Amino acid sequence: MASIVRFTPLYGAKSSVLALSGVLELDNYKILLDCGWDVRFNLDTVEPLRAIAPQIDAVLLSHPDVMHLGALPYAVGKLGLNVPVFATLPVWRMGQMFMYDAVLAKKEQEDFNEFDLDDVDNAFERITQLKFQQPFALTGKGDGIVITPYSAGHMLGGTVWKVKKETEEMKDTEEVIYAVDVNHRKERHLNPSALLSISRPSHLILGASQSLTRITPKLDLTGPAIQALERGGNVLVPVDTAGRVVEVALLFDDVWSQKKITQYPVAILDFVAFNTFDFAQSMIEWMSDSVSSRFDLLRENPFQFKHVHLCHTKAEVDALPSPKVVLASFPTMEIGFSLEYFLEWAEDPKNLVLLVDRVEKGTLAHELKSLQGPMRLVRTRKKRVPLEGAELREWREAQRQKELEAARNQEGTASQPDAMDTEANPQPMDSEASQDEEDDGFDSLKKQNFVMFPYQETERKWDDYGEIVDPEQFRKGEDAAELDEDDMGEDEPKDLTIRTNFAMEGVTDSEEEERRKIPKKYVEEQVDIVVRCETVTRDFSGLCDGISLKELISAVAPRRLIIVHGTEEETRAVVDMGINGLGLSPDSVFAPSKKETVDVTSDTSVYRLKLADSLFNSLRFRKIADGEVAFVHGRIRIEESEDREDVILESVPEGSSSGHPTVFVGDARLPILKQSLRQSDSGFKPEIAAGVLYTENQDSGAVVTIKKQGVGDFDLQANLSEDYFAFRDHLYTHFVTL
Repeated sequence: MASIVRFTPLYGAKSSVLALSGVLELDNYKILLDCGWDVRFNLDTVEPLRAIAPQIDAVLLSHPDVMHLGALPYAVGKLGLNVPVFATLPVWRMGQMFMYDAVLAKKEQEDFNEFDLDDVDNAFERITQLKFQQPFALTGKGDGIVITPYSAGHMLGGTVWKVKKETEEMKDTEEVIYAVDVNHRKERHLNPSALLSISRPSHLILGASQSLTRITPKLDLTGPAIQALERGGNVLVPVDTAGRVVEVALLFDDVWSQKKITQYPVAILDFVAFNTFDFAQSMIEWMSDSVSSRFDLLRENPFQFKHVHLCHTKAEVDALPSPKVVLASFPTMEIGFSLEYFLEWAEDPKNLVLLVDRVEKGTLAHELKSLQGPMRLVRTRKKRVPLEGAELREWREAQRQKELEAARNQEGTASQPDAMDTEANPQPMDSEASQDEEDDGFDSLKKQNFVMFPYQETERKWDDYGEIVDPEQFRKGEDAAELDEDDMGEDEPKDLTIRTNFAMEGVTDSEEEERRKIPKKYVEEQVDIVVRCETVTRDFSGLCDGISLKELISAVAPRRLIIVHGTEEETRAVVDMGINGLGLSPDSVFAPSKKETVDVTSDTSVYRLKLADSLFNSLRFRKIADGEVAFVHGRIRIEESEDREDVILESVPEGSSSGHPTVFVGDARLPILKQSLRQSDSGFKPEIAAGVLYTENQDSGAVVTIKKQGVGDFDLQANLSEDYFAFRDHLYTHFVTL
């Protein structure tokens, strides 16, 4: 019997919202497909997740960006989502980078309390990492369900999920493919999607995003940037944190190397840039065949950039010579460094904003995408700034008073004698000794309590091998200040400037530490500018366009198509594509709206019923194979509530039922029937010829023939005699009679 399959998009269906989440229900097992949010972290977006989170049994994450997993820390920390989470290694690693950057950028704009970095760590600790095409069998309530990740080709580690529900009869197997944001083209660091290797699944959940676009594969991306640089303008490229930025960075580094461009620096600016590309260097096996072969043969790692600078602060980018290219997060330009640089560069017509990713309606990037000529922009800008002037002096005075109070308390505690020690060791009152103590010259120090600054002991870190030491403290003659230029190799840089991830050039460690200690506050200011910079759009989102989606659906040939993750226009286009373009039945194409549940069960005669206790207690079960069966005769009653509808099967009133016809459950094969007749003492000698079993009773000479016409359907021929009834009774022993 086939499983019951239902799908409910929580958000991200028939909507311009790019955040995505949905619930796939296989019988009683509920799988959350993605758990996305937008970078503005609007609580209204994830409100549908609040009610369903406690009912979820497992979570599958397809991509590492915020729109696919951004709500995971919030759901785990605040909504009670305490279930296994499955993803690939790159989705796990890069997903953390996305969330770190988003939280830090949000905190630079306002007091963000929905979750913090600790919540991010706790959520990602739950993730079970899988490799591409690695089947994983769920256990417990999900027994019989096997999940397998395949490459999506959109981002590093991006996944197409296959969810397979196995039944006793393989012909009833449900195979659900979840494929949102796939790319059929090969890129610099990614192979095309492996979705085309899957054929004829029972269900395909497909994303409709970009279905109305026509992508030109060889469209020049760096050309407009080089033109802007040559006229003296800066170039701003809003990118994500650890997804499509990888491909964009590789492109700029390759073009700069081929054209030998050295005068125009390229910088990647976000809070986790170093970590992102450090992780990317260790994930070569997840990348394209060309990247893997170059690394195996030549030991070339494409992420050891020659022309791209990784920066964590705006001051580091400002220190680079202008004009320059800045790849800054985020693509929406609502938060992050991309917004800061846009407000700074927007009024100069020489500058360029290069939009390379899809943008969500209602964002600043979407406004710029349709920009024609100068545009006045009035916007409330929120930011976090250090305290200055009287506020800073007031804060420092409060801190000084706290330190003084702490020192007084500490000195007072240390000067109090221990009462137990005094009683146990009484000191003799010697007058000469007392006089000596008064004349020893330290009497004034003993009588006065001087203010002592608090001392904070440096915390020592330990591992399995002992205390962790800093190797730099034990080097001799290797410090930059101790090295002479003559001692350096030819390939070593002459200028050895010590830099940390968050340090600025020209700032000492003590100054940097002091700068960090200064508290900050949130302020709002009204920004009124005229946007005169050039805006160019180049689709570098790495997604299938409308024509590619049509070819993909045709190649995969699903029996049922479910469309999500697109606007109403994009969804309608894919529905029309499936019905009119590919000849799918209208009954097999589904386009649910937000929070709309669609029943996509393959066998439409399967229903879910609840048996009333009185009816269940009256059943008489018969054992068959490894299970038990019983004949049920009842009537259906429907109970409706606010959020669900229960179908209950209850007993019929006494006297209203006249019984039921005999039902035979099971099947018999002629070879097995022949063997059982020979082993019985009935006297029959069976033989099989031309698909018919012949048997003759040696005592009476009666002949009986039986031919199987179907499952449980036999044609029995014989004279009406005791032999006929004896043979029929023996045949019945191979069935369970209800």
